[in-house]
Amino acid sequence: MISKPKQYFIFSLVLITSAVFFQQSVVAQNSNNQPLKIGYVNANEVVSNAPQAKIALEELNQKYSPREAELLDMQTELRKLEEQLSNAEGNNLTGAEISQLRTEARAIDRELERASADLNEDYNFDRNRRLEELQALISEVILTMAKEENFDLIVQSPVVWASPRIDITGDILERLEELSQQ
Repeated sequence: MISKPKQYFIFSLVLITSAVFFQQSVVAQNSNNQPLKIGYVNANEVVSNAPQAKIALEELNQKYSPREAELLDMQTELRKLEEQLSNAEGNNLTGAEISQLRTEARAIDRELERASADLNEDYNFDRNRRLEELQALISEVILTMAKEENFDLIVQSPVVWASPRIDITGDILERLEELSQQ
C-alpha cells in the first residue's frame, strides 16, 4: 500500500506531466504563432453576485415566507402546550385534560415535522431549478463572450491558480447585469 504523502507526490507528478503535455500540444497546434487568449471565470463569485441570483433569492423568500411564518406559529403553539403540560399539577388539571394536552402536542409536533419537511423539499426543489437556469444562462454568456472576443480557452473554477490578468469574472458579471436590466 502506498502512503498518503507518496500518493500526493505521484498525483502531483501526474498533474504536472499532463500540464506540460497540454501546453506543448496547444503551442504545437497554434502554428500561426498568435498568442493564446485564455480567460478564467470564478464560478462561485458569478453565481453569488449575479443579479439574477439575487432576484431569484428574493422571489424564493417571498414565496416561502408565509409557510415559514405558519411553522413559527405552530412552534409557538407547541411550546405553549408543553408549558401547560409542565405546569399541569400547579394548574389543577385532571388526568383527562393532561391526556388531551399530550394528544394535541403530539399532533402538532407531527404536523410541524411534516410541514417543515415539505417546506424544505419544495424550497430545495425550486432553488435547485433556479440554480440550474442561472448556470445555463452563465454558460451561455461565457460562450457568447468567448466567441465575440476570440478566446482560445476559458476555464472555470475550481482551478489551482489563475492570474488576475486572465480573470474575466467581472466582465461576465457586467454582461449578466446588462441582461437583468433588459
